[in-house]
Amino acid sequence: MLAKIVKYLSLVFLIAVCLVGCGDKKDKKTNYASQLKLEREYEGKTFLNDGIEVVTLLNKVDGDTAHFTLQSGEAIKIRFLGIDTPESTGNIEPYGLAASKFTSDRLESASSIIIESNDSKANPDSTGTRYLAFVWYRTSESKDYTCLNLEILQEGYSKAKSAGDTKYGDILTKAAAQANELELALWSGEKDPEFWYEDPISVDLKILRESAKDYFLKKVTFTAVVTRIDGETIYVQEEVNGQAYGFQVYKAFLQTRKLEIGNKVRISGFVSYYENGDVYQIVGIKDVALSDAIDNLKVIERNCTITPIVETAESLNNKTAGLATLVKLENVVVKSTYTTKTGNSAGAITITGEINGQAVTIRTIVMFDLTGEYLVDETNKILASNFTNKTIDVVGIVDYYEGNYQIKLTQMSDVVFK
Repeated sequence: MLAKIVKYLSLVFLIAVCLVGCGDKKDKKTNYASQLKLEREYEGKTFLNDGIEVVTLLNKVDGDTAHFTLQSGEAIKIRFLGIDTPESTGNIEPYGLAASKFTSDRLESASSIIIESNDSKANPDSTGTRYLAFVWYRTSESKDYTCLNLEILQEGYSKAKSAGDTKYGDILTKAAAQANELELALWSGEKDPEFWYEDPISVDLKILRESAKDYFLKKVTFTAVVTRIDGETIYVQEEVNGQAYGFQVYKAFLQTRKLEIGNKVRISGFVSYYENGDVYQIVGIKDVALSDAIDNLKVIERNCTITPIVETAESLNNKTAGLATLVKLENVVVKSTYTTKTGNSAGAITITGEINGQAVTIRTIVMFDLTGEYLVDETNKILASNFTNKTIDVVGIVDYYEGNYQIKLTQMSDVVFK
């Protein structure tokens, strides 16, 4: 009996020691974010010329990317230096949403935001479309600026990425190591309560189009036909009870020939919300060779024909046309055109036209022509002058832009000049 009591007390003692030790471990957490101070002069400076500038938040993207507005009014895309949070937009990964929420909360609560490069110049990232920077914020004029990059690492929402090569490398590395040691967030070894670990849910595009919000961050699977392609964005369509429904799929940098126009495919992926475009889309699709798993991309049939739905200016303006569906507009009288001059969309054309006196908008992607059939610039981009004073029939995707419906034109073969 005495032996049992001794054994029991020993077990209690060991548990108590563990609890005390664990508590001490948490209590010893160092607030590195409060130690690092912004010492660089920023008044009157510009990011593009000096590598530092006071900016305003334009769009939140995910845990390590955001868009800001410079003092000149120009938009700039910033990839946070020294960190790499789990994905929550182009793909969905465990703790990606938590990281995105953390970053979003900090930026939305800020009374002032500063972006700072690693040196005295603006440095683009590997994509060439974003700039690398430290993001500093404060919540009132009486408080110091906090380095958000460092805070994200400290709270365990990111792994360090080339952090040691930056000007704040030592403290960034310490914060990352501490988060790992304390098993915070993505280092916890626990499942992310907001991540979908189950098999995909079978849906059709009617359900997805009408209830996308209910499936946010869940993995779904459906069958549809690829109708058009805009870079990394694929448009798919399915007919349900005689009605066409469309949706968009972001394939990121997935290299596959399965997502070609006319292919009926089984697609599985997460339902994500792209804030910058104010649109729900499917992300995180996989194409694993020789796999027939339900969450793998599969071609069901090739050379399927989707007949465009003839729509009117009224159906677009009243928003009764189906978003992301393939439609046709007939006898559009072109009234004016505008060509985007800068950014990734440089060369895209906005066409303002009329059908029976009602205005419609057609927006092209950046299109090229090497055949000599169309007027092009020195880089072979299609010129707006091809459309000037013309009457056209056009096939394209119903798109949503700044609260209005428009037609997205992805290929010149979809235009008939009258």
